[in-house]
Amino acid sequence: MRELEDKARQYYVPPYHVALVYYGLRDEAGSLRQIERMIEGRAGTRSWFGIDPYVRWLASHPRFQELVRPLGLPA
Repeated sequence: MRELEDKARQYYVPPYHVALVYYGLRDEAGSLRQIERMIEGRAGTRSWFGIDPYVRWLASHPRFQELVRPLGLPA
């Protein structure tokens, strides 16, 4: 994570990719923060991330549902 954070200071690192690293660490809060950044930044990945199998483990989390609802993505 430190290496990624260092790179992100020099280069654009998509929030969704950072969320996936947090996923690997099983850090719900970190993943959700990055997903929220992605949505607020209107990143292109927001159109399909709700069905990405790598974030399915968050699907039942109330904050995830709150973030996805306005996007009209499939449940």
